[in-house]
Amino acid sequence: MNWIPRLVLCALTALLLFSGFNFVRSRWFGSSETSIWNVLEYGFQIAQEERRADELSQQGSAVQQCTMRKEVILNKLLDGRLTLVEAAQSFGRLNEETYGRCDPCPEIRAAPSVEEGLCLNVLTWVRTVLHGQPERAAAALARCEAEFHDLFQGRPTVSPLHGAVDESASATLTLPHPPIGAAGEHRGLGAPSVR
Repeated sequence: MNWIPRLVLCALTALLLFSGFNFVRSRWFGSSETSIWNVLEYGFQIAQEERRADELSQQGSAVQQCTMRKEVILNKLLDGRLTLVEAAQSFGRLNEETYGRCDPCPEIRAAPSVEEGLCLNVLTWVRTVLHGQPERAAAALARCEAEFHDLFQGRPTVSPLHGAVDESASATLTLPHPPIGAAGEHRGLGAPSVR
């Protein structure tokens, strides 16, 4: 009987197949000690990225909603149904709801007060919205800038980030309305400059 050579041949074939499998597995997954952990770690990273994508999608939807609501506020302002201060207060509330703070962008934080920064932010939105509407722009922008000058005598109507600021000018804001957020309160959240 020739069963011993056949048994040896089967053992050598099995050893060769096992070695080939280990070689392919180590190339595919890395070292044999950590291969299962690598797969688990990749799965964990994929799950984290999927959660992050969901969070970013929700944030994007919130920002889009905020932008649409600001456009409604701007239309009311431009139609004369809101004052600059009322629009600024509404912007502050929307910013708080959307970004967790009244002053999410550097334009607002660069101003001497949150109230002035929000008014400057509204004026920036007005200029942007009216850019392609010259017939509507002149009267509405003049009315908004006049209201700004009544509130902040001597202050420029352009954000410190968008133009030169006269450092000697100072103003105190006295509004008949409740303050817009807590002036000077910054929670250190970084945010893009366009809000």
